[in-house]
Formats: sequence, structure tokens, C-alpha cells
Amino acid sequence: MGHSSSHYPSWRRSCVTCALPCLAPQGAELPPLRVLCLPGFGTNDQIMNFQLMKLFASGISFEHESMCPIVPTPYPLEPEFRELTSEPFFKWFASTEDGVPGEKELAAAVKAVLRRLEEGRRRRKPFTCILGFSQGCTVADAVFRLSQSLDVALRGAIFFSGRPSSLDPAPDIGKICVVYSNRDILVPASATKSFLHLYSSTVEIVHGEGHVMPALSGAQAEKFASFVLWQQIGASFVE
Repeated sequence: MGHSSSHYPSWRRSCVTCALPCLAPQGAELPPLRVLCLPGFGTNDQIMNFQLMKLFASGISFEHESMCPIVPTPYPLEPEFRELTSEPFFKWFASTEDGVPGEKELAAAVKAVLRRLEEGRRRRKPFTCILGFSQGCTVADAVFRLSQSLDVALRGAIFFSGRPSSLDPAPDIGKICVVYSNRDILVPASATKSFLHLYSSTVEIVHGEGHVMPALSGAQAEKFASFVLWQQIGASFVE
């Protein structure tokens, strides 16, 4: 399943994410942004696709593939998810009090995701960006950092309502978008906000819907759309 939008009537305007005029020529055909999406605890790839629908309903669009977590779990995090799919439910690692996985669990998850990135490269459909929701954020963060020294280096990452990994910070490796809610009762806003201190180039979006991937509107949607654009044109901005 994927969504794409590669033609824009005009992008020579101020970019919301950095307040600078964009270098993309007017009427430019831009390559699609390909995003690998990592769901949270007690879900699967089908549920991830459902959660993305609210974001796409905001008018935001990009190509994506959702990857199912690797560890089976007997129940979904949200009971209503049982009505969405009869597929098994999964997690990336065992849920812990502080939400941080053990080294072996994180290594197994990261290895699986890096294999998926390599598959995309071999298919000549490389992923540009990685997206994580909740538990998937921790894995996405580690993958984003480690990918920089490999043939599958990612340009950016999107973190929804999750925690960073325990890897050492690598602040200058790319641009990230951090989306969180001050009403999140599962992952404190402070935990997700900590991403903003680990990277030097960040976009911050705050919403009030709780522990979800929200629909965005107004300035929020503009910020997210500008981040997508930045990923597509390779950060070509001028003062």
C-alpha cells in the first residue's frame, strides 16, 4: 500500500520548517518520498496502515511500506484493533517499565529493519525516510543512526509518541520530525521531546489527541508537508 504525490504547482516560497525560501524550481517534478513505517506494541502492519489514514486525510502524502514487528504477542494494545484485522499481533521488544529494550532485543529488531532497507535498495526502490510510532520510535531511532554508515543511509526520520534508543547521539546526521501530545498517558510528552535534544535539525509538532497518529491541520499540516518537501529536494534551501 502506498500514497504518493510527486508534482507540486509551486514550491518557490518560504518553507515553514526553516522559514527560508525553497530552491525547488516552480512546477518541478519531485521524486516521491519513500518511508518505511514501524508500528508500535501489540499491532501489525495492517494496523499501521489504518493509523496512517488519519495523517493522509490531512492532505499529507508519501509512498510508504509498513513493516510488521518481529515478536508475536497474544493480544493487541487496543481492543478495537481486533475488529480491524484477524492477523496476529506483534511487538518489537518486551514492554518494560521505562520503555527501553534490552540490547539483544533492540539488536534483533534493528537487524530485521536494516534487512528491509537493503531489500528496498536491491529493488531499486530505496527508502528515503523512516517513521516510528510508539515502540517503533525506539527502533526507528537506532536504525536511522546506524544506517548512516551503510549503503542504506536514510535522509530523515519521523517520530510519533515514542522514546529514543539508548544509542549515543549523532546530532548532525539528518533532519527529524517529532510529533507528540501533551495528553499522552502512555508515553510522556517529555520522553518524545527528548528527541529534540539529540538531533540538531528538527521539526516539532504538538497535538492534543493523546497516544495516536493524529490528523493534522493548519500550521501543523504545513510543518509536516514542508518536512516531506525537504526530504524530497534534499535540503536545498537558500537565505
